[in-house]
Amino acid sequence: MSFGAVQGMLEPMTPLGQDAIRHLFGGAARMFGSRLDLDRPSILGLAGERLWVRLDFVLRNPLGRRLAPRVLRLLEPSVGRIVAGLRAEPGLGGTVPNSRHPQPIGHFDTRYCLHLDWLSSGPPAHLGSPQLSCSTGRITMRIRKLAAGLVLLLAGAVVVGCSSAAGVSTSSTSASPTSGGAAEPITVVASTNVWGDLAAGVGGDKVTVTSIINDPSQDPHEYQASGQNQLALSKAKVVIENGGGYDDFIATMLKAVNNSSATVLNAVTISGKTAAGGEELNEHVWYDFPTVLKVVDRLQSTFSSIDADNASVFAANATKLKDSINAMVTKQGELKTQLDGTPLAITEPVPLYLLEAMGLQNKTPEEFSEAIEEDSDVPPTVLRETLALFSGKAVKLLAYNEQTTGAATEEVLKAAKDNGIPVVGFTETLPEGKDYVSWMTSNIEAVQSALQQ
Repeated sequence: MSFGAVQGMLEPMTPLGQDAIRHLFGGAARMFGSRLDLDRPSILGLAGERLWVRLDFVLRNPLGRRLAPRVLRLLEPSVGRIVAGLRAEPGLGGTVPNSRHPQPIGHFDTRYCLHLDWLSSGPPAHLGSPQLSCSTGRITMRIRKLAAGLVLLLAGAVVVGCSSAAGVSTSSTSASPTSGGAAEPITVVASTNVWGDLAAGVGGDKVTVTSIINDPSQDPHEYQASGQNQLALSKAKVVIENGGGYDDFIATMLKAVNNSSATVLNAVTISGKTAAGGEELNEHVWYDFPTVLKVVDRLQSTFSSIDADNASVFAANATKLKDSINAMVTKQGELKTQLDGTPLAITEPVPLYLLEAMGLQNKTPEEFSEAIEEDSDVPPTVLRETLALFSGKAVKLLAYNEQTTGAATEEVLKAAKDNGIPVVGFTETLPEGKDYVSWMTSNIEAVQSALQQ
């Protein structure tokens, strides 16, 4: 089944199915272009595999089980033909085992066991039976985004289409006066607890904040949609997304819950940053203090436009927060006079904005960090080149992403420790018990301490 064949299936599909398939395969065409032959079954297998496991997850939940017939009615017209096409592919019939997929696309270190047949005939009688117990593994970032988009569109239709039956409201909450005369808090949804914490810092008790990704032990790229998050987004007055391809699920979920009235703040857009020619933008802009200051200003103006009566509160909170951030900017400048030009290695570019503002220079081969970020194999020559940075004492520090690890990053970590190179761990979300300022202050102090050893 080729890309062209999938396009030909759109005509008889439901609008939901058309949107989902266009998102999945159109995204593949844009993201991979000539780098991936769309007529090969690998892209179909990877995306299809993720979809089947996701549906299994949905139907294992109590709400999903109660609504299983409706779920199937929504899904069957949209994906039935794709099921047939996948089953007809050599090596992809019956089940979709991970070992069939070419390794250059990415790692599949978890077995998937969900059978395809039940999508057209109805779910098995015992969804929780051991033989149908599947778990999700790591998928390359780009594949993950494509497949997640399809899943969210389908899952969103279930939440929106069935909310009345489940007693769940999908109407937006407005900041209207309560019986006591006070305005209701502004409902805010942030893609991660980093942006959520900043929103809470500006809004104080005049806002209620839901952070979708908030587990410091979780790989943020492994996010899976939940009905609770969909419901929160359906009611949000303000939505904060990182942008830059980091959290594309936000736009997909907003579309799924039909919330077009929310004010969406995109941190990458607010930053004004663009990728240099031929390069990819480092989307981890919460490590860039100038960007964060701009986002704080935008949060203040947005909250003030919604709740003008509390504009002075938002202004005071924003000023206090910006003073703390500017103090860290000053600290960075002081350290840069001492550390300017200090070479370092990274596993991923997550903290680069912070480190470069302190004068450190990244010496890691770009191919290494790109492979780690996309969860693909690091070419042996690139790995050797990276390891040589430590054995040759060519770097003074390793910045290590603690939330995304694997064989290659662990090998690099070991090389750093074996050669006496200090290691500083970084995360993509707030650690437990920290707010944004205390977290970033700890990061700066950890780097300073490591380089003074």
